[in-house]
Amino acid sequence: MFQSHVLRLVTFAALSCFFAAGTLFGATFYVAVDGNDTTGTGSTTTPWATLQQAVSQVSDGDEIVVRDGVYRGQNLLERQFANGIVIRSENNYQARFVFTGPSIVGTDCQGMRFQGFVFQQETPFPQDNVVMMTGDTQRITFDNNIFHDAIRLSLLYFGPGGVDLTMTNNMFYNAGLASESNHIRVEGGRNVLISDNVFFNDYEGSGRGNTNNSGAFVFITNPTDVAGVDNIQIRRNIMFHWQGLDNISMIQLGSLSNADHYDAENVTVENNLMLGDGPLDSRAFLTLQNARSITIRNNTFSGDLPSLAFAFYMISSQPTILNDEITITNNIWNDPFGTMGARNNEGILDFCDCLPQFNDLVILANNLYYNGGNPMPFDQEELLNPVGDSSGTFEDPLLATPETITLPRYSGGSFLGGHATIREVFVAMADAYGRVGAGSPAINGAPLSPEDDLLGNLRGSTGDLGAMEFAVCSLAGDLNDDRAVNEGDFGVFRAAWTTTGVADLNNDGRVSVLDGVQLRNQIAACGEET
Repeated sequence: MFQSHVLRLVTFAALSCFFAAGTLFGATFYVAVDGNDTTGTGSTTTPWATLQQAVSQVSDGDEIVVRDGVYRGQNLLERQFANGIVIRSENNYQARFVFTGPSIVGTDCQGMRFQGFVFQQETPFPQDNVVMMTGDTQRITFDNNIFHDAIRLSLLYFGPGGVDLTMTNNMFYNAGLASESNHIRVEGGRNVLISDNVFFNDYEGSGRGNTNNSGAFVFITNPTDVAGVDNIQIRRNIMFHWQGLDNISMIQLGSLSNADHYDAENVTVENNLMLGDGPLDSRAFLTLQNARSITIRNNTFSGDLPSLAFAFYMISSQPTILNDEITITNNIWNDPFGTMGARNNEGILDFCDCLPQFNDLVILANNLYYNGGNPMPFDQEELLNPVGDSSGTFEDPLLATPETITLPRYSGGSFLGGHATIREVFVAMADAYGRVGAGSPAINGAPLSPEDDLLGNLRGSTGDLGAMEFAVCSLAGDLNDDRAVNEGDFGVFRAAWTTTGVADLNNDGRVSVLDGVQLRNQIAACGEET
């Protein structure tokens, strides 16, 4: 048993080193602003000038290091790598790709990881995306990058046909000023992971006028019904400071323009923290259009979000394509101001715009709702109302109110708020606005939760409602490998009382009553009393 725990740690450490380096045996090549694509060899002393040239020359398993500086122009990438290559900034956020159009255009790219860059556009008025991947795109990862200030369209665009697409630990702000612009736009894709990212808008901070005319932070659609949309995970993200259109939501699954097929299928939205912290109207936190097999669980939706409906806008294009198999559970819906779903904070409160004729099987169960002490929204014409959640909780979750958030744009070598990395921004916001207070009714309220929470901490067998655990659950005491620290582990502990190893939880070289105390504390933290 003890060996299995050690093996997991050793395996994880080995894999971490492997992926951090790119591959075990690949060579490293360089790109620099003073490089030369004609005479350069990609060495430290004779680097290439463009990423396009570097990608065209390296071999499978190699690493491309891009040195500090501003790289202008477009890079067309068209290679496929079976084992993959790593393309990284030599210093985080110090290599910047800036262009009036898309600075990176990938066509049929496979096996590429982009890490540590800044991607942005500049005027005059480009009509395209900042970074775009089209064709037979496979095994593409964007990790720890900053995407900001598209002029018209999206910050990161994937065309139909993408497979194994990963966007993790990035920051996105200021998509283009058009309804079809998004922070991330996926038009058909399979095995897509959007995780641990920060999304917001701050047009004024970029010296741009805010016309409230941009689209969703994340938009999943399937315009052709050929490539399909399957196994999409939108998890552990933070979204806030809406400045988009008032008929668009932060997350949009599906589109009414595709009337003959389901437009978003097999999508999981979990462990996200979504905040209302501004005065501008949105449609809702989430929109579902022609969507099927959608799971929305353990998210925290909190703050003052002026909107047409606080939680959902759910509609379909025709009677044969109804929203179907929708599960909504273990979420927190919190408006401490008592204006849940009121447009401009005035008028009728509204939880969900979801008429029965547009929706088939929708399950709303075991969520927490709080409207600042005011009555919950209710509309008998709608399919979903909080009072219809028979296992729901209607108490204050004890969350901090998201007001006057420092918008963490990147400036002068750091993020506003004093953070050095995107991850630091993420953790600070999660701790400030995602963690419930002591005694919250959300604690231990979600027995069927994801394995982890917003910060990647293990939940144990009984998790908390919402995106984030109040107390971190360590499974170091899971001695019988059942993913829980509970009474069963005491049996293993007692059997190993006279030996070291599996029951030596405090690693002092012996098994004593101190290990029993530690196990009991872990059980309490994980919500499993003995």
